[in-house]
Amino acid sequence: MKKLGLILVLMIFSIFYVCSIGFAQELKKAPLNPKFVKWLEAKKAGTLELKTEDVHPLGYIPPSFKFPKVSKSLGINLVEAQALPSKFDLRTVNGTTPVRDQGNCGSCWAFATMASLESYLKYKKSQTWNFSEQDLNQYHGFSLPECQGGNAYMSTAYLTRWSGPVKERDVPYPYVSATPGVPVVKHIQKVWFLPDPKNINAIKTAVYNYGAIYIAFYWDSAYYNYTTYAYYCNSTNYANHAVAIVGWDDNFPKENFKTQPPGNGAFIIKNSWGKSWGDSGYFYLSYYDKTLDEAVSFYNAQPTTNYERIYEYDPFGLVNAVGYSNSDTAWGANVFLASSNADLIKAVGFYALVPNTEYTIYIYDNLTNSANPRSGTLKKTVSGKASKPGYVTISVGDVKVTPNKRFSVVIKFRTPNYYYPVPVEERIWFYTDTASCGMKQSFISYDGSSWIDTCAYWGNDPYEDYNNVNVNIKAYAVKATQ
Repeated sequence: MKKLGLILVLMIFSIFYVCSIGFAQELKKAPLNPKFVKWLEAKKAGTLELKTEDVHPLGYIPPSFKFPKVSKSLGINLVEAQALPSKFDLRTVNGTTPVRDQGNCGSCWAFATMASLESYLKYKKSQTWNFSEQDLNQYHGFSLPECQGGNAYMSTAYLTRWSGPVKERDVPYPYVSATPGVPVVKHIQKVWFLPDPKNINAIKTAVYNYGAIYIAFYWDSAYYNYTTYAYYCNSTNYANHAVAIVGWDDNFPKENFKTQPPGNGAFIIKNSWGKSWGDSGYFYLSYYDKTLDEAVSFYNAQPTTNYERIYEYDPFGLVNAVGYSNSDTAWGANVFLASSNADLIKAVGFYALVPNTEYTIYIYDNLTNSANPRSGTLKKTVSGKASKPGYVTISVGDVKVTPNKRFSVVIKFRTPNYYYPVPVEERIWFYTDTASCGMKQSFISYDGSSWIDTCAYWGNDPYEDYNNVNVNIKAYAVKATQ
C-alpha cells in the first residue's frame, strides 16, 4: 500500500513538473497594437477618416506592432546625450529638401519617410537627393491600396528589402502608375525607432545628430492657429497624419497656440500639403501635444555596391514579435539555400526591439538536419548590443558558405524586461494578406536546442489570420572571389 502511495505521489509530481515546464516554455505572440485593432475595425466598417474638415488628405495608419516604450532617462541615454541649443532649424544649415505636395492622396507617411531620408543625406553626407514617394506609395507591397495610408513600419519593410528608394524622375508624383523595376539608388541598412515619441530631448538630439525625423500625430484644424501657424492638440485622439520634424524653438510662445499648452516650446514641422499652406509649407507643433506617435529616423543609406544579394523571407518586415512566458531571451533562425552567386555572407540584419538589445549571431554551413538550424558546421559567432531600437545591420566579416547547400543564420536575442524578443512577420487581413511561409525555413527556440518550425506551428492557410509566420532575419551577401 505504501509502495502504491509513493508511486502515485511520484506520478503527480511528474505531471506537475512537466506542466510547469510546459507553461514556462509557452510560446506567445505579443498583443496587437490596440490602435491598430481599432483601425482594423473601422476599416472593416468603412468608417475611416481619410481627409481633414478642410479637405486636406491624411494617410497615417497605426502599425500592427509597436516598439515597447522605455523610461525617459533611458530614451535620453539612448541618443548621444549632449548640450543642445535653445533653437535649431535644419533649413538654416542646408539640411532639408523642398516642401512637396501629396495632393488628394493619403500618402503623408511616404512624404515624411523620404523627407527624413533626404535630410539625413543632405545634412550629414552633403548629398542632395529627390526620392520617389510614389514608388513607395504604390509598391509598398502591403494590402492597402495606393493612397489609402501607411506608416513607418511599411516604409522600413520597403526600404530594407531594397525595393527603394528610387529617383523621383523615374517614378514621378502625383500618383500615376509607376513603372516597376526602376533602379534602386541606395541600400537602407538601419532605421531608428525612437522608443518614446514624447521624449522632447531625445527627438531634439536625433534631429541635431542625424537630420529630420518622421513623426505621426493627430491633425484636426480645430486645434490650428492659422495666424501663427501653431498647432497643439490636448485630446488623446489617435494619430492620423505623418510629417517631418526639422528643428525646434524652446521659446516659441505658448500664447501662439489656439489652446494654450502648459509651456513654451515647439518643434518646427515640414508638412506635405504644398508651399502655399501654412508658413511656406511649415508649421509649429507644441512640445506638449498629447498625440505624438511613431518617431522614426531614417538615418542610414549606403551605396548599392555594399552587398549584392539579400537572403530573406520577410518582405513585410516587422509585423509582430514572439517570445516565451516570463523570459526576455529567445532564439530565432532562418535557413537559406546558398547561391553560387552570393556565397560570401558579409552582414546580418534584424529588428532590435528595445534599447540595448543583446544579440549573439551564429552562422552554420552545410546543415545535416533540415529541422535543426544548428546542425551544420559553425562558421561564425558575433555578439553585441544594439543601442538603438529599430532595424539594424551587423557586419560578420567574410563567411564563406557552400553553394547549393543549406546554411543558417541563428540569433539569440535578449530584450531586457521585454518578453517578446523575436521579431516576426505574419499574415493579417487588410494589412499583410499575401504573407506566406514555407516549411523548414524559419524557426524559434527557447534554449537554442529544441526548435519550432514557425510555418508548421502556426500554419500557412491563406484564408486565416495570424499565421504564415517568418522570423525577421536577413543575410547580406556577395559572390566570393575565386
